[in-house]
Amino acid sequence: MLLGAQIGGTPIPPTLATFNPNRSVPDAPISPFVSTPVANSLQLFRTPYLNGNHGPMVTLNNQMPQKSFPEQCIDAFYFYFYPGHPAVLPKTHIMKIAEERNLEHLLAAMRWVGSLYIENRPARGTFFEETMRLLYAPETPKDGFLVQAMIVTIVGLDGCRENEKAREILADAEQIAIELGMYNRSYATSHGGGNPRLEESWRRTWWDLFIVDGMIAGVHRQTNFLLYDITAHAGLPCEEHEYLSGNIPRPMYVEDFDDRLFTGEERVFSSFAYRIASIRSLGRMMRLSSSGFMPEENVDKVQSDLSNWRFHLPESKKSCLNKDGQLDEMMFQAFMINHA
Repeated sequence: MLLGAQIGGTPIPPTLATFNPNRSVPDAPISPFVSTPVANSLQLFRTPYLNGNHGPMVTLNNQMPQKSFPEQCIDAFYFYFYPGHPAVLPKTHIMKIAEERNLEHLLAAMRWVGSLYIENRPARGTFFEETMRLLYAPETPKDGFLVQAMIVTIVGLDGCRENEKAREILADAEQIAIELGMYNRSYATSHGGGNPRLEESWRRTWWDLFIVDGMIAGVHRQTNFLLYDITAHAGLPCEEHEYLSGNIPRPMYVEDFDDRLFTGEERVFSSFAYRIASIRSLGRMMRLSSSGFMPEENVDKVQSDLSNWRFHLPESKKSCLNKDGQLDEMMFQAFMINHA
């Protein structure tokens, strides 16, 4: 599964036990936003949202909520879901853009996924129906925001074990992203409106779709990782703190990442970039094994590829914790993909 709450009888950590509807959700991840290491972290490998008793992952406090339920769902989306799939703009910025253009399809998907982390409410089903209606409404523009809404929905559906529906939307998201040319270097700048954070969001959208495609193919073995065969020139995402702060550096590219082994440069890439490299290794393994058997030399290639990924990690990326001792969600996923 692409999202998760627990394995077997492992309890949910106390930091995930309640969701306070009165708590504001900052743009920058602060504890406990990034300090939920087990239940919120194995988003690519665990049964999501629901605990072992098939109950809600979180419950609302008994206090009288000051925010509406839809607002609480948006907060829950950013609090629980966002660290594992940080492509959508941070909350403040997406809400500002939503005042200027119709992003209701994206907000609907965010509300539905956020509702999955809150105690059961009748509105959850309504949120899902609204999400599906807006994703395929004739008036919904086929742009990067639609791709983002589809990614959120795909991961949510996969987490709810609606694998077939998730694959259907994945195929549609792939088609739209390819038609838009989101894999091209120029897409981010052409559609970023001179906003570096929005440009970064478009780069992250392509690569998060790429990763979701690879994980669905690798975990369920019912798709063939279509996007692996696309020669992508989109810039590699920056570090999370840079994205959230808006201090976004000039992007590096896949060729820069691949050339580092030959140039001998001690160049450190973002955790998101190492996550991409890990899923690319999975793609190479899937292509080598597509013939139905694995000659010994292919096995050696796979083992060498996986070993090289770990061996060439810089010191700062050899742990799932960042320099502040907090969980680095992107590196955590990267290691889990590599070990899978």
